This record gives sequence, structure tokens and C-alpha cells, in this order.
Amino acid sequence: MLTGHPGVAQAAAVVRENQDGDKRIVGYVMPGPGAAGDEAGVRALLAELPGYLRGRLPDYMVPSAVIPLSEIPLTPNGKLDRGALPAEDTHTEAGREPRDSREERLCALFAELLAVEGVGIDDDFFALGGHSLLATRLSARIRSEFGLDVPLRTIIKYPTVAELASLLLIGAPRNSPTRSPSCCR
Repeated sequence: MLTGHPGVAQAAAVVRENQDGDKRIVGYVMPGPGAAGDEAGVRALLAELPGYLRGRLPDYMVPSAVIPLSEIPLTPNGKLDRGALPAEDTHTEAGREPRDSREERLCALFAELLAVEGVGIDDDFFALGGHSLLATRLSARIRSEFGLDVPLRTIIKYPTVAELASLLLIGAPRNSPTRSPSCCR
């Protein structure tokens, strides 16, 4: 599906397992003539691909990371050389820093569950490699640490630290008559 995008000349996708045993799909793309050699064009392509793929694939099939390559490595037989593909970089470029303890705790939860470093408050849980099973774990950890129920559908709708922290601010405690904020139902 990656090669269906007009900015991609060649592509490959593989399943990678991290040190925690979580499996993730990683995409590798060789940008087409319009973006190749142009750093801004490659960045724009990488930013556009997740949305493009989400519109065409089920969430669990969208790569957690897309890595640009100057060429797709092949074996002498012309098949994908999986061993020559670079590993996924789990260090993210941190955006805005946490502004309070809620955001700090959520950034730490994102980093821990996704096995990434440098999570900022505008980072999207799913763009960092999250999927529905990890989002379920995030929901349970939020319940445990904050005493609030945040259903999976809420995490899908509000996937950034900043958005979730705002919901936690207006949220109702788990034991109160209203179990979750109206925006979270």
C-alpha cells in the first residue's frame, strides 16, 4: 500500500520485535523523484504517509514508523534483504515539554509503553507506534495512576498527551456517579 502513494518510488514493510517482545510494522520507503534528495520533501512525505495509510488500511496494519531509504536493499536473488534494513529509531524529537505533573506522568507512560524516548505533549500515541492493545494498556495505567476511566475510543479520538491531560483535568473519579467525562463516552 505504501507504493500507492505518488511520492513513493519503492517500499517494503516488515514486522519488527522490540526488546519487550512487542511486534510492530515498520515501513521503508524510497521517495520518488519529487522528494528524493530534498530533506523538506522527505519530511513532508513521512508526515503525510500515516494519514494516507489510515484512510486505506485497518489501524493494526498501519506501520508504527516509516523510514526513508535511498534504496531498498535486495539480496543477489532480487528479494528484500531484511537483514540490511536499518532498525527503527526509538528516539523521538521531543516537542513541547510537559507543563505540569499530569503531563509529565502521561509522557512517562507513553515512553514506557511505546519503548521510546523524548515524548512531548503534542506527540500522537499511534504515530509513535501505539496500537489498540497498547492503548488498552494505556487506559488501564491511566485508571491505576489517575483514578479515571479513559476508554479506548477516547484514546483513539484524543491521542496526544496534551489532549488526554485536558480530559483528566475535567474527568470524574472512577467511583463517582458519573464514571467518565461526557467527551469520553
